[in-house]
Amino acid sequence: MTRASLMLSIALGASACASAPPAAAPPRAPALTFEQKMASILRLEDQRVLRDPAPQVPPATTAPARGRNAPVVVVPPPPPPDLTAMLRDEEARIRRRAALAIGH
Repeated sequence: MTRASLMLSIALGASACASAPPAAAPPRAPALTFEQKMASILRLEDQRVLRDPAPQVPPATTAPARGRNAPVVVVPPPPPPDLTAMLRDEEARIRRRAALAIGH
């Protein structure tokens, strides 16, 4: 009886050590490439506007989830192109081109 209770307590103790997986971070908007940013800058400069209007976002459709509690992940669309926001870009060549497009 002692051996069985010892094995049971070891099994229960070992199963209690398992940790839950970390929570997934919320999805971020996809980053734009250099070419996409330059295309946006040139288009906005040609149209002589500082930013595009925000696009109409259609309501999210729920895709069938696998498993019982699988969350449906909806990736947000990238922000609309904005020359003033591109002045704070991490790439110097994008900041410079955005400043020239604005007229600074």
